[in-house]
Amino acid sequence: MNEEEWKTIYDVQVYVTFVLILWKNTAPYF
Repeated sequence: MNEEEWKTIYDVQVYVTFVLILWKNTAPYF
């Protein structure tokens, strides 16, 4: 894979992690 593909995968992982953290913070019953 080239650098652009790696950067895209990294950006997606960071975004998903960020969303999950926010979701858990707003849904403490989870």
